[in-house]
Amino acid sequence: MTVPDGAVNARHSHSLGSRILLCLLGGIFAICGLAAGGVLIVATRFGTRTPYPLALIPAVLLLAAIGGYGIWLVSRGVRGWSRQTALDRASFRFERVSRELSFGLWMVVGFLAWIATDGRVPGSPGLLVLWSLAVGAIGTPLWVAFHELGHLVPALTQGRKLQAFRAWPIEILRADDGALRVGLRVRNTDGLLGLTLVSPISAGAEPDRLVFVGGPAASGGVAVLLGLVVFAGHRGLPDAGRPAFLLGGAIINAFLCVANATPWRSANGWVTDGLRFLRTFRPAYHALVVRDQVLLLQTRARPRDWKLTSAELESVATESGASADERAWLLLFAASVASDVASWQDSKRLLQRSASDPAVAKQVQREVALQRALLAALIEGDAVMARADLEHARALGTGDGYDDLALAAVQLAEGMGAEAAATLSRWKTRASPLWNAGNQWARERLEAELAESDARATF
Repeated sequence: MTVPDGAVNARHSHSLGSRILLCLLGGIFAICGLAAGGVLIVATRFGTRTPYPLALIPAVLLLAAIGGYGIWLVSRGVRGWSRQTALDRASFRFERVSRELSFGLWMVVGFLAWIATDGRVPGSPGLLVLWSLAVGAIGTPLWVAFHELGHLVPALTQGRKLQAFRAWPIEILRADDGALRVGLRVRNTDGLLGLTLVSPISAGAEPDRLVFVGGPAASGGVAVLLGLVVFAGHRGLPDAGRPAFLLGGAIINAFLCVANATPWRSANGWVTDGLRFLRTFRPAYHALVVRDQVLLLQTRARPRDWKLTSAELESVATESGASADERAWLLLFAASVASDVASWQDSKRLLQRSASDPAVAKQVQREVALQRALLAALIEGDAVMARADLEHARALGTGDGYDDLALAAVQLAEGMGAEAAATLSRWKTRASPLWNAGNQWARERLEAELAESDARATF
């Protein structure tokens, strides 16, 4: 693909001497920072004990940050990026790493706390609780597994079949041949520590209530059990490492119980077990089940592989009792399936229906406008209409880069192939699995048209 001259100059704005200097300085920072952090851990663990053991944690994290800065400088030198380009890419990666690996970082802090203190708890009650929480985070996979088993066991007793089970970082998936595959999923791309997916996804309102209650009940039961173990035969807070670790586990499990039992919805639309339980009493419960099923499927498969047709999703959207937002989301999902199987007229009609109610959330309206822009640019070749839909979507919310895919399609329709290639490359850099959901067809078509355009320019 062609990259604009401006983008090339922005990336490669250093002379050869400057690039070599960046590599040397970065190498020094990386080696000194990371090596010093490792030596500090080993020396503290096997050498003389420090009078301030908890100070090891921020010290090691600071040295790791210095090493990371060195690696960043080396990458600038090797690739010749300007400072602004490197900062932009580093910002995207930091946001992704902080989102996808945050739970692993908490476990690292727990290990550091245990190593720094050699498993000895602080004397202050306040520091003891903080130490217990940090060290208790080491058991995060176990605590999450207990919670998810609370969902899975009732579902299996109801005759349902396991499709996916996750207790970060372990994930079990049922393959196409019916066999279960166990793997590691360290990068937490969808923000979920745990996940239980069975088929059928619903067995009715009453059986589903038992499944939803099972997770918080399991976490609460583990919290009570750990608390009894910690305080049985003791008076006051624990004074040894292992009981304090169990105390941290009890607090974390109690938090999982309360947080999941409380009815609320996250910013990305994910709902807690408590809210799911309350929704089982709604008349349009089946529509909610299907919507939640698609929200799970879109992180794992493209729309044509959801095993739901656009007609089926449209039928569910028309069920009585569904709210305007629920109806709009289901119609939008139906349009995604239609687009992914190249049923363009159905997709256009469904998008029109999805946006027909002005009371629906801006997030839905924005997504509909972006999908209409993609259709207008890539299928109908109407650059004017595509640009109008894109600007309408931007008026409803922008700044996260998600609309860059539609922008690339509009630029291509307007005859700006080089700019479209650069915009698509930027979208790929920022894209998350949720961004890819429903957009594979547009990305594939856009890449094919850009490649065809480059081939024509070559000959």
